[in-house]
Amino acid sequence: STGQGIRNSGTGRSNTIIKNCNILTYSIPIAFNDASTQRYNNSIINNNISNGFYNIYLGYQSGLLVENNTITNCTKEGTNSYGIFGSYNAVNLLGRNDGRNIINNNIIDGKTNCMAGILLDFQSERFNITNNRINNTDSGIFIQDSSNILIDSILLYNQTALVDYYQTGIELHDRHDNGAPCENITVTNNNIVKAGSTGIDIHSARFVYLNNNNVSLLTKTEKRTGSYTLDDGGDPSCGITITEIRKGFFDDTTDNTALTLARAQNYSSSNITLLNTVFGSDIECYMRTQGLKNLTTDL
Repeated sequence: STGQGIRNSGTGRSNTIIKNCNILTYSIPIAFNDASTQRYNNSIINNNISNGFYNIYLGYQSGLLVENNTITNCTKEGTNSYGIFGSYNAVNLLGRNDGRNIINNNIIDGKTNCMAGILLDFQSERFNITNNRINNTDSGIFIQDSSNILIDSILLYNQTALVDYYQTGIELHDRHDNGAPCENITVTNNNIVKAGSTGIDIHSARFVYLNNNNVSLLTKTEKRTGSYTLDDGGDPSCGITITEIRKGFFDDTTDNTALTLARAQNYSSSNITLLNTVFGSDIECYMRTQGLKNLTTDL
């Protein structure tokens, strides 16, 4: 994979629609990324994308629609690959902060190279992620250092790819470099099936509302003796973890106990509401927590 397929940046425009395209074997098949002008009301609809690294790359966008796209077979370049990657999507230079929608997309990684089906970071805001289907990635949805996000009615299946060793359906994380947590995240009506390690991991976040989610994981037999090779440190699989400190989870390369302990003081979660979760019979524990303040739950 080399180059970019369709790029709307640099001299990029607003009110652009990319629709009904077949885009194969580019490093970045579709890029809407313009730090200098920060466009708005762009749409990416009903495209077939395959063998990309950043398959859909979204930066500095407002009023965005990504709908009915099919993304298959992520290509690994460097450390990670992503189905939909969004970064720096907040109040732009034009003062606009219109809603951003990622709806009804299929992300299927047949090559098991994809670190996340959908990843948002660097203070992205006001995203509705609804009715997507994500299969065979490391993390299904990875939200980092972002706020005001809705994750609703997602089917996440088989999050077991060995890319960054998360193997989690939904991950809410801070940024490694500045410790900024996620805020105001709503996670509702999702179905997480056969995640390798954890259904939902709230690593560092506050004001999170979770309701009516279904979580099932790989069985103990599948984890220990099946066709999956998982780096779980021998811990039991867990439906939901909140601010759990695990070695190797601070960046992509570090597995250092001293660094883990030094950074642990910066990691905490607060004001978490967890209701109406249905756990599969294969789960070894429902929830593990560390560094948590103000939990409301019906467990």
